Amino acid sequence: MKKGLKIVLSILICTMLFSSLVGCGNQSKEKGDKVDKQDNSKEVKTLKITMHASWYGKGWQAVEKDINERTEELGYKLDFDKIAEGEQGTQILQTRAAAGDLPDILCTNGLQGIDPDLHCIDKVIDLTDQDWTKNYDDKILKSNYGYNEKILAMPLGGTNFPGIFYNKKVFSDLDIEIPTDWDEFLSACEKIKAAGKVPFYVAGKDSWTVQIFNIAGLQREYKGKDISKEYIDLMTNKTSIVDYDKLKDSYAKLKELKDKGYIQENWLSDNYEGQQKAIVDGTAGMTCNATWMMEEIQIGISLMQDLQDLKTIKIY
Repeated sequence: MKKGLKIVLSILICTMLFSSLVGCGNQSKEKGDKVDKQDNSKEVKTLKITMHASWYGKGWQAVEKDINERTEELGYKLDFDKIAEGEQGTQILQTRAAAGDLPDILCTNGLQGIDPDLHCIDKVIDLTDQDWTKNYDDKILKSNYGYNEKILAMPLGGTNFPGIFYNKKVFSDLDIEIPTDWDEFLSACEKIKAAGKVPFYVAGKDSWTVQIFNIAGLQREYKGKDISKEYIDLMTNKTSIVDYDKLKDSYAKLKELKDKGYIQENWLSDNYEGQQKAIVDGTAGMTCNATWMMEEIQIGISLMQDLQDLKTIKIY
């Protein structure tokens, strides 16, 4: 099984490396076509794409294979730079950004972190007037892929939503109805716990998974608002996270699950792979993640039927 976040968007970053390659190409043209006529080949540029290692799935592998098999025709090739997940990956990017070592394309799960984390927003290419932007709602683009009224990123991949996954067989065997509110959710947890199973699995070793439960609270907080503006206001201390009642409510609910023993004891050492396995084999009744997890559960044809036993529910 693969680990990690699904690609949400791609940030295009102009680097010195890319600029120098373009400069070399232009220089060759100024000198004429003698070089091309002599070796009968085009200059091949390399585009560096940085992403988390777990994101480098079959789709990206197919793209890389297709393009790199046609480098002479296209005039460029792809070089995938695969880095670690979470805080370790962020530290790698911070070190590189401080040294001016940025990729041509950075795949990340949030544009807003580019400035406070990497301090390189001035290096990001403005995509506002590109033709592809006409295919999207301007308000959505600026809210999700914009910064200071400019489009600096593009959507890449499918749309994903956070939610509570539950195993249908576990619910059926224990005669549990699908919860529609928090009290019913807690009641379901109690029944699952009494049956000797983990009511709510948390993969604390891969810390990014834990935040998804609380991101849902943040989404409730930002509903109907300009996400980009709200985030910038938060990062510039115009607003404070302590004022986010819905977000604080999410933290309180997660803590309540832990305090009532509905989360497994080894949650700090359990990882995302274990989370997927537990919800598929029914060791756990429920867990929280995003819809990309369905795609990442690749455990063989023999277990594909088990995937049909997974659903998502909304509890608050």
